[in-house]
Amino acid sequence: MVAPHPGSKRNLWDFFGKRRTPRDTDEREQFNNALPIATRNYDPFFVEIKVHLFGHNIETLEFNEETLKMLHAPGKQDGGMVGAFMQAFGREYKSKQFYLSRDLCWMFPTDMGFPAFLDVKQANFFYANRHHITVGEEGTAMQLGLERHYLYDSHAYETLGIGLTFNKTSFGVGYHKRMAVSLPLKLQATYDMKTHKLKLERPLGLPFDLFDYYFKPYSFIEPYDDTVGKGSSEQALTHLPLYNDEELRHFDRTYFTDILGCGLHVKGHMIDKGLRKSLHHFWYEMDWRQRLYYLYVNPHWHPRAMSIQVIPAEKDDTKSLEVDIAYKSYGSDDVQRHSEFVPTDVSSYGSDDVQRHSEFVPTDVSSYGWHNTSAQVLNVNLYLRGENKKRSIKTELSYTYSNDLLKHWVKFYYDRTPFHDQETSHKKICIDTTATFPRPEWAKLEKLGAF
Repeated sequence: MVAPHPGSKRNLWDFFGKRRTPRDTDEREQFNNALPIATRNYDPFFVEIKVHLFGHNIETLEFNEETLKMLHAPGKQDGGMVGAFMQAFGREYKSKQFYLSRDLCWMFPTDMGFPAFLDVKQANFFYANRHHITVGEEGTAMQLGLERHYLYDSHAYETLGIGLTFNKTSFGVGYHKRMAVSLPLKLQATYDMKTHKLKLERPLGLPFDLFDYYFKPYSFIEPYDDTVGKGSSEQALTHLPLYNDEELRHFDRTYFTDILGCGLHVKGHMIDKGLRKSLHHFWYEMDWRQRLYYLYVNPHWHPRAMSIQVIPAEKDDTKSLEVDIAYKSYGSDDVQRHSEFVPTDVSSYGSDDVQRHSEFVPTDVSSYGWHNTSAQVLNVNLYLRGENKKRSIKTELSYTYSNDLLKHWVKFYYDRTPFHDQETSHKKICIDTTATFPRPEWAKLEKLGAF
């Protein structure tokens, strides 16, 4: 095949040369003694992960050989996988950090003979309170409890003005801007390794502040001489807002409290003049980069403020939030297949039963029989628990297919209890789809035309 003369009797595997004669033991030892190769000593394994925010370290995670040994050690409360997790993430940590991210003071002369100045300052505060993680075991379930609180607060101001040297005062315009984000987290997680069910529970602890922001433009006239006494009237600052209160549109609204038992309390203000035109320009004529620039920089210096607070409902409030996630896989040998929406026991059906009815929805299972099918089932349930009322949403997504992959079933169930007072019954949704493929007819292959 590969030679100047096709049809040669030479072996194809000799194309790259004949096989080398193997060396005996004495010859190999002679090479090893002539070329001594010492064992290399490597440095200990070490990994360090640092999280930086505006050039400041806020989190440090360390992993070394001791961590790997704990991963391979038998599982126990102070060792094994649990111990490695506790060493990396379970330590109690509390931090408060202050720093300046913007600090600029620029002065330049003018033709009038008075100096102009631009002063920009931005101070940031970051707070992290990480409590000790609690880990426990109860039977086949593993329990994990964590509590965190993160707070970021940024305060900035910018002034542009002119200094009057004859009376040591300055006048100009400026703004104050503040943004604060608070993220409290308290979570209890339970994972059952036998049933593969994950339970996440969070006590709400309402109310708490979530977000606060304001942008206040103003004009000012004030003395710049620091030697004047603070109690003097000359030292009193005079800041006048650029917009009167009558020019602002105030809003104070509450969302989701009647439905979820807890909701968002949003209040603030924005400029009223040209509001509809500005919103249309923001949503329909800007791309996402321009929107982010407008929200962060506020190039037109429009006064605005907004605060978001999570509050309980006045009636039938929610105390805790719970999410249950379960995944089940059924093979051909699994006759018992549990479903929260199909109360009928599938074991009572034979392989020839075509219609298997349910109180929730009539389901066509076809004549395959459960012993010839496999299934994957995902359940996600949401519970909003209160002292007087419990709200719940239950969902189930199942995918069943025959062993010959000729028929497939996809079913989705949704059941929601009454959330507000106007509802009196459950809201149920069901989607049932079936896909069938024809059986291959192998006998037709013999009758196909060949060229």
